Order: sequence, then C-alpha cells, then structure tokens
Amino acid sequence: MLNTIKIKLSYIIAYWFGLGLIPFAPGTWASLATLPLAYFLTKHGNFEIYIFVTVFITIIGIYASQIISIEMKISDPSQIVIDEVSGQLITLMFIPPEPMWYMFGFILFRFLDIKKPWLIRWLDTNIKGGTGIMLDDIVAGIFAGVILLLSHRFYIMLFGGI
Repeated sequence: MLNTIKIKLSYIIAYWFGLGLIPFAPGTWASLATLPLAYFLTKHGNFEIYIFVTVFITIIGIYASQIISIEMKISDPSQIVIDEVSGQLITLMFIPPEPMWYMFGFILFRFLDIKKPWLIRWLDTNIKGGTGIMLDDIVAGIFAGVILLLSHRFYIMLFGGI
C-alpha cells in the first residue's frame, strides 16, 4: 500500500501535476508553467523562500524521477518534466520579475536544455538515474541564469533601469 502511494506521488511530482502528459513539447509547457510560480515566489516571498522552494523541488524531483525511470524502465522518460521546473526556477532566480526578462530567461533555458551544449550534453549522456535526469537541467538553468543576469546588468548599465 505504502509503495503504491509512493509510486503514485512520484508520478504526480515527476510529471508536474500532469503537464508531462501533454503530447507535444511537455518540457516547454512545464517551463512555461513555471513562470507564474517564479513570479509569485519573487513578488510574495523573499529570496530565502525562493531558494528553499527551488531546492525542495530539485530534491523531490531527483527522488521522484528515480522512481519513475525505474518503474517505466526508461532512463529519461519525456513525461518527466520536474527537471524543467527546477531548471527554469534556477534561471529566473537572480533577475527582477519583469515580463521581458522572464521571456528571455524562458527562451535561454529552453534553448540550452534542447541543444545541450558542452557540459550539459556530457551530464545528460553520462549521469544516470534521478540525478542524471535533473542535473543537465540544473546546469542549463545555471548557464541560462548567468547569461540572463549578465544581460540584465549590461542592460542597466546601458539604459539605467529596467
């Protein structure tokens, strides 16, 4: 009974409440659905809460992804989209909640997650299990976040504000 509940909860978490079941580009939909969450955390919380939620989602994502990949006997099922949620939250962590920057962050993260340059591709290919499922998106989120933050700082230097 407990094992069944654990598996069902893992599906809900890994599929991010059903978004992973969207037949076309489920990772993109999950990333897009993360934008309101990031906005809410930024506007109505504080930075520590944003970090806590991101770390919490990442940790439960590793655990749930591991269970589902074993359950489905597939190393990285496309229905698992919790990794996109974590990566998108990381991308948006250090910028103001402005539509222009959120859209830029969304595009940057999806580009890096889909194209998987350099280290991201290596992680995706070589690290397995729940950690592997999550890690390439975490690193894509870090790369996208750094590019986004530097772009934002450069924009402020040029134009003096948001």
